[in-house]
Amino acid sequence: MARMVWVLAGVLLWGICGAATATESPGYLQFDLGLQSYYHQYEEPGVMENDGWFLGLEGRLAYENRLYLGLEGLVSFGRVDYTSVNTGTGSDHDDICADVRGLLGIVALKTPGFKLIPYTGLGYRFLQDDSQSQLTSTNHLGYLRESNYLYSPLGLKWAFNLGQGWRLEADTVYHYFWLGRQESFLGYIAGYEDVENDQDEGFGYKLSADLKKHFARFSLGLGVFYRYWDIKRSEITVDSAGRGWIEPANTTDEFGFRITMGF
Repeated sequence: MARMVWVLAGVLLWGICGAATATESPGYLQFDLGLQSYYHQYEEPGVMENDGWFLGLEGRLAYENRLYLGLEGLVSFGRVDYTSVNTGTGSDHDDICADVRGLLGIVALKTPGFKLIPYTGLGYRFLQDDSQSQLTSTNHLGYLRESNYLYSPLGLKWAFNLGQGWRLEADTVYHYFWLGRQESFLGYIAGYEDVENDQDEGFGYKLSADLKKHFARFSLGLGVFYRYWDIKRSEITVDSAGRGWIEPANTTDEFGFRITMGF
């Protein structure tokens, strides 16, 4: 992990040096709006698993000159099925996911056929899983869970001009995990209370590729992507009854496709 951080930092520094001597070019503002559908699988190995399909709305606002300034966001909704080693199964739990990040990068290389932008920034990811008042197949009550991640993306954006208005765009990004908080709303169950667990170890990454056709006033794109998170076991929280609670180590896999329109 540390090696990847240093490599990306070096690429960003190289881009800054290159941009300092580049010829000034006019900047432009780009807005993209898209729909995405993806399969989501959340797993606590040996404990439980949630999986299901999500549908989301994404947006991106970016300014590009020597610098790259971007604001990206996603809101998605899905229903997941629950499987647990100890508490049975459940289905059709409502989930909501939101992700927003601000980006700062450098146009490190730009030719008529190719462009490279190393970047970093700050992001926030929110996931809510709602099984409150639902019974599993073994008559265990579900509850509302919320995950909160604060992270920094360290990535490279690539663009290849294919001719006749066609372009292939790719994004490879490592997510440096700063901190997380898991909130379990158990207080509605008699004898229990709401619990918060702090998470301080983990990482993630994202890979995506989009094929776009540019017209005079807009562009249309079709893309595929894969997102991954790996979060380590949380710290122990002790409730007022003296019971210890942890959030187990977990992974999240998301892969899907999207259609976008740019202006």
